[in-house]
Amino acid sequence: MSNLQDLRRKLKKKAEDAIENGFRNPLDFVPKVGSTNVRFLPAINEEDLFYHTHAYHYFPNNGGRFIYTPRRFNVDGIEKEDPVDVAVRQWYILAEKQGDADIKKYASALKRKRHYFFNIILLDEEDETRKYRVLVDRSNDGKLARIICTTMGIPFFKDITDQWVDQSSLAIDEDKDYFDLIDMQEGHDFKIKMVKDGENQWDITYADSFAIKKARALSADEQKLADGRVDLKTHINYETNYLVLEQALNDFIESIGKNVAGTDEEVEAKDEKLPPLDKEVKEEIKEEAKKAVDKAKKKKVVDADDEQGMKEMLDELDD
Repeated sequence: MSNLQDLRRKLKKKAEDAIENGFRNPLDFVPKVGSTNVRFLPAINEEDLFYHTHAYHYFPNNGGRFIYTPRRFNVDGIEKEDPVDVAVRQWYILAEKQGDADIKKYASALKRKRHYFFNIILLDEEDETRKYRVLVDRSNDGKLARIICTTMGIPFFKDITDQWVDQSSLAIDEDKDYFDLIDMQEGHDFKIKMVKDGENQWDITYADSFAIKKARALSADEQKLADGRVDLKTHINYETNYLVLEQALNDFIESIGKNVAGTDEEVEAKDEKLPPLDKEVKEEIKEEAKKAVDKAKKKKVVDADDEQGMKEMLDELDD
């Protein structure tokens, strides 16, 4: 008979799974540790890329909550920026200015992140009703998505909606063998190999994943599955109510000092250091951003109106 400690561990795992699956579409498939054989499928619309990115904020308070959001909202005819993006930008700049690790941690927790979505066929799945899936790369920096693009010899977009391309992925080695993973007649299957390389949940690598060298056409049954694939651009429902997101942000601020990032660690509240969330601070952000980025690793100045530069600056939060 299980003791209380075993029961507690099992129920905690069950609760975590319930929270994790609560926001997920039943079609979604997230790779597990080990090997998975898949066939990637092209987009429904030929002009679209075969994968798509959807940006979200993760709120660690109250059991954890994912909210997918656009960058801008229409509030009574007035365009407003995502309030979490505004807060994160201000917190990061303030953290750099004051050397405050806690504020930087809060910014890192809430900063805009992305999930990467692909239409696939699960080749190892025996149940025909479960063979077609939408694969989701939930790693913070698109670890799997990057390898897939590298395998095909194409640029890797960190964010497709924002047209944010990884500059390092533009260099193509003409002497290297590349594989077309999405051609239905002459494409290649792909083996996903997910390996843990650390203690944290996000410490994973897909470095050993590879394309099967022999090309093959989809079978008649696989073609039928492919015909039913979804439009990845509309696969995710976004929160379009500005007030809902603003309330989620305020709830997080109130939770600071109680339970941060889903741990039992008690963190001292530093409310007096949090910048105002509802005032126009663009000029201050510009000035402080220039000072902050001077000290950042890339050693370059970023203007607050330069969205590309701001993305790269904020991308350093988890370095």
